[in-house]
Amino acid sequence: MARIRTVKPAFFRSHELYLAETAANKNRTGKYLGIRLAFAGLLTAADREGRFKWVPEELKLDCLPYDNVDFNEVLAALETGKSPFVVRYEHKDGLYGWIPGFKDHQRPHPAEAQSCLPEPPKEIQLKCDRSSIEVQSTLGKEGVSGKERKEVEPKPARFTPPTAQEATEYAKSIGFALDGARFVDYYASKGWKIGNSPMKDWRAAVRTWKAKDGGASAIVAGKPKPPQCSECWGLSNIRKRKRADGTEWIVCLDCFTTFEERKAEKGGSLKPMNPSEVLGGK
Repeated sequence: MARIRTVKPAFFRSHELYLAETAANKNRTGKYLGIRLAFAGLLTAADREGRFKWVPEELKLDCLPYDNVDFNEVLAALETGKSPFVVRYEHKDGLYGWIPGFKDHQRPHPAEAQSCLPEPPKEIQLKCDRSSIEVQSTLGKEGVSGKERKEVEPKPARFTPPTAQEATEYAKSIGFALDGARFVDYYASKGWKIGNSPMKDWRAAVRTWKAKDGGASAIVAGKPKPPQCSECWGLSNIRKRKRADGTEWIVCLDCFTTFEERKAEKGGSLKPMNPSEVLGGK
């Protein structure tokens, strides 16, 4: 059964494989032996360990189904030389073939079945490890022509919430007067989310607060810190109103509008915030 395999650019430029095909067809009068194409076919016929049953008639169907050639001759050409492209070995229940270097240069699908064929004798494997330069060149040495890999983008660093001091000091470094404790408490109460999305960069959130404030909180030597909304701690469009218990409620226009809308939805029963009159501003 044929499988999906990788054919690397080095395969087509392999001089050793070209020489093997040339030698196999030298002075030949019969059908031309497509050694290179047959070897590519053997990559798909081999299992995840690079092993296959040495049955030329069946292998021909996987590699050269329409060529009128004897596949025994093809296999003989590939196993010739001190660095053969395939190795034949015998086990008690039959003959098998193995492609040296296969596992170093193919990445079978994780779901592909494990090999059920016997492995080559250790002495054969050791011999091929010492003399498989040509095979390595043909399959594509990893790290030279190598297996093509998808570019994997590095995972973003895991978000770590800042301390109040870190938030305050960073805001100060960009000329922004920020109560770090309020900043941290505000986003902690929201699970460190902005809307429905997890926060990725708290420094960006600080810069956004500064931009929304329009520079009203810029640090100015000798001037008092401007009032902040007690709901979102913003600094723009601040109003002073009274709560139902008579205490002062410092709120921005956006938060007050939201409060009024929610109050209307609940039939005017929203408490304890019950603003009655404007104490300052319009």
